[in-house]
Amino acid sequence: MSNNEGTESPFAARAPATGYLYQCRYALYESLRRLRNDPEFAVSVEALDDVTFEKAGEPIDLLQTKHHLSQTASLTDASPDLWKTIRVWAETALTGKLPRGTGLMLVTTATAPEGSAAFYLKSGPTRDVAMAIQRLQSTAETSTSKDNTPAYTAFRKLSAESKMDLLDASVVIDAQPGIVDLDKELKSLVFYAVERRFLDSFLERLEGWWLRRV
Repeated sequence: MSNNEGTESPFAARAPATGYLYQCRYALYESLRRLRNDPEFAVSVEALDDVTFEKAGEPIDLLQTKHHLSQTASLTDASPDLWKTIRVWAETALTGKLPRGTGLMLVTTATAPEGSAAFYLKSGPTRDVAMAIQRLQSTAETSTSKDNTPAYTAFRKLSAESKMDLLDASVVIDAQPGIVDLDKELKSLVFYAVERRFLDSFLERLEGWWLRRV
């Protein structure tokens, strides 16, 4: 990002603020994407999770969003992003407040390395929940990370069946566009709404309305 006066990106903010704004923008992006197939849903931010999609008053998908300014961020087996997410979901499951059948999604700009737990939780032919559990259990038992300790504890408290249920419902969506790159993705979803010459101003107004709602 340039530091020249007048050219600095509007998203050149500190990481926490950028992460929250990314959460809001991704909620809009995902809402617009879902509208193509199903207009009957409700979306909330910072309710049951970072982003929650509901239908008929019941949660259908809970999203945790993780944004990194670095394009080389990696979702390793001891990644704080991964374990913070697991802690949120595990503790919710332990309290009995996680409805069965609810989808759990970790949306991140980081990349899940091949062979990692996060890699095995991606959708597609490489998905292997049993292998992901094995790697996560090994990490929880051997890692010395103090920051991850509460998450390790919550994960170990789950029964074998609960771990399988939790991670079977979990999907890692990695290598997602960063906060600035979401512009392109958002425009691709609303390009049909207005003439091309009005696209930028339309998106600005749409996001202005959305952020006020959030």
